[in-house]
Amino acid sequence: MQREQFDVGRYYRLSPQERINSIIKNFDCYQGIIDDYRRDLYDWIEGNREKARRDAIGDLGVRICSGAAFVSVTENAVNTKWEIDGILDTYKLTPSFKGIEDYDEISRGLLELKLMKREYRRFRERLASLQSEERKIFLLYMKSSNEGPAVCEEVGLSYKTYRNRVCLIKKKIFSGFICRLDTYDDMNIYIVGGLSDE
Repeated sequence: MQREQFDVGRYYRLSPQERINSIIKNFDCYQGIIDDYRRDLYDWIEGNREKARRDAIGDLGVRICSGAAFVSVTENAVNTKWEIDGILDTYKLTPSFKGIEDYDEISRGLLELKLMKREYRRFRERLASLQSEERKIFLLYMKSSNEGPAVCEEVGLSYKTYRNRVCLIKKKIFSGFICRLDTYDDMNIYIVGGLSDE
């Protein structure tokens, strides 16, 4: 649980324009960013769960188990993995996690994950709706770290024409899309929980 490396709210606190620009800037690796965020959330939830269990029974070190109530370490690990995977798929902590230390912050993290996935999917759908030439130009724009002569040469346009086309395509992608995105903070991020995944 290295809190300084895992900052809940870094994405949802951005304006809609900044969130979409973040997707554009990181388009090639954005799915990896989402997957890393999910793994970090998994580890954070698992660590909080283990801490809550230790605190509940007192950390006495070696335990003596007898009777039918014994649950193997492997079975316990499988159950925990299954339960946390379910939480990450539904974006909601189950009641059995109510006593964990970072409950509210983890809840916001789950909703941030949902928002990231939802907006990335919607951006890809918007991108797919472009004409093939527009899509090619914009994909090259997103993938190029410098928007220089190599990209212009590849699409057969002058630099000025290329920049104008990129601006027009960006407007086309953003029109009717940005205005449907909300601005969030620590209190109203819970609205995302009510949004469908569609």
